[in-house]
Amino acid sequence: MSKHRVVVIGTGAGGLTASAFLAKEGFEVIALERSMHIGGFLNSYSNEGYTFDPGVHYLGQCGPGLAMDRMLDALGLSSAELLAEMDPDGFDVYRFPDFEVRMCRGAEAYRDRLASQFPNDVKGIDKVFDAVREVDSLSRVLEHLQPPGKLQLSDLWDGIKSAPLFRYVKATYGEFLDHAVTNPQLKAVFAGACGDYALPPSRASAFVGLMVVHHYLEGAHFPRGGSGKFRDAILHVATQAGAAFRTEAEVAHIEVEGERVRSVTLCNGEQIEADAVVAAIDPRYVFGGLIAQDAVPKKLLERVRGLESSLSLLGLNLGVKRDLREIGLGAFNIWDYPGVDIDALWEPVFHGRLPETPFFFISPNSLKDPTGQMAPRGCTTLEVNTLAPHSLFGAWADMAPGKRGDDFHQLKDRLQRELLAELDQRLPGVVDHIELVDFATPLALESWVAAVDGGLYGPAQTPEQSMFFRFPTSTFSPNLFLAGAGVLGGGVLPCMQSGRVAAGKVKRALAKK
Repeated sequence: MSKHRVVVIGTGAGGLTASAFLAKEGFEVIALERSMHIGGFLNSYSNEGYTFDPGVHYLGQCGPGLAMDRMLDALGLSSAELLAEMDPDGFDVYRFPDFEVRMCRGAEAYRDRLASQFPNDVKGIDKVFDAVREVDSLSRVLEHLQPPGKLQLSDLWDGIKSAPLFRYVKATYGEFLDHAVTNPQLKAVFAGACGDYALPPSRASAFVGLMVVHHYLEGAHFPRGGSGKFRDAILHVATQAGAAFRTEAEVAHIEVEGERVRSVTLCNGEQIEADAVVAAIDPRYVFGGLIAQDAVPKKLLERVRGLESSLSLLGLNLGVKRDLREIGLGAFNIWDYPGVDIDALWEPVFHGRLPETPFFFISPNSLKDPTGQMAPRGCTTLEVNTLAPHSLFGAWADMAPGKRGDDFHQLKDRLQRELLAELDQRLPGVVDHIELVDFATPLALESWVAAVDGGLYGPAQTPEQSMFFRFPTSTFSPNLFLAGAGVLGGGVLPCMQSGRVAAGKVKRALAKK
């Protein structure tokens, strides 16, 4: 080979970003995607004039100089051109039976809003914001460990300032909130976006809960024209730099000799030699199936076999023949809860059941998009999700979509009717105007993005599986690297960051050859 070849497995946000950075560095990049479409959760789809983005509903850290802005700038892209800001006065609405809170842009503004609504709980509010500031210091240190990896003394000082946060390294977010806040309503507000990591407070890592609050403190943005346009911009950077992308190219094996990866074999028998491999897919697929088990360290095998998956969802993608601004919707999300005890609401899901009264995440994506491309004139896309157990559909998991039988379709139809009836109660003025319904179960996520157990964010972001206890980018093999949700965590930016880190490590590893 005239130059080093890197094979990237998976083209979600992590693999796509790794491919772009590697190609810009002059490597020969071959990116392999098992499905028909590039992008993983960045992939949108269209049906009868409506465009849906089931994997992207908002992005944080997009303002000038923030982490997403810097990431896109490093790729030669403009966040101002690609992204539109959502409602700065309330891009996330946490709605409960007796009250609601609108999360606004700006830490000070949001803190003051909460203090105004909860005047007897100012000390607790300030404890949470103090912890979020510690998260900010820590995130700056971690970001400086990415390429080019120039850590300054000021960064080390930021790390020292964040040291108090480490007392929560094995704590749940619920334990942190119990320590900081006494008011159950305020606890529910701070946990209101826990669908962003698909765990209730009592099971989620304290770090993850605080980092999600931090992630959106400077507002939220949505890709102009939808997530597919965002994907296309990164894909263009990669292909212009020479990266080759192949769809319907499922990997069967990663061939390892000694500890070094030598090649990748596709399911059709084709073998692709590689100087390095970036596996931007779930680590359970990498170590639990693609590599011969006798080549994987025993402790690593035990670890991947014991991983807990993040929760899955039931999703209604609705084409609504009405401008839903008429009923008060806009460029914001609604987290609609039937009560403030979020742990109790979600507990049935961990026992294979749906709650009697579900929580809803309601996202009118077309109203966030100023281009007007995502829905016919006067119409709106509405995506309504609720968390669900994969086990509810486990009996059909190994069956092809067209062969799951009447029982599966009867269950699916019943759940769709029940969710639409509940939506009609919570958000009147929508259901009577629906002209298109696409209904997704956990099995759809398995098929769409190869999500293990239909999990939204890879391995569950519990204290035992988050931060320092997640998977590093480097592996037991000196030329095999990881990217994606299994590394830094779920979400678009963490996956992109993992791809950039992996690309930097490939560069350093191959420079030694």
